[in-house]
Amino acid sequence: MGCNVTALGNDVVLSAKQQPEINARLGANGLKVLEPDLQQFVLKAARHTV
Repeated sequence: MGCNVTALGNDVVLSAKQQPEINARLGANGLKVLEPDLQQFVLKAARHTV
C-alpha cells in the first residue's frame, strides 16, 4: 500500500491503519492521526485492476 494521507484540517489527518511507521511519524510531528482499517478496500480495488 502506498502512502496516502488525507488532511482533514486542524492538525488532523486520515491515514490507513496498514501504515504504522508513517502514522507514527505523523503523530510524532504533532498531528492527530485517524487510522481506519482500509484492507477491504485495497483487496477489492486490486481485483478490479486491469
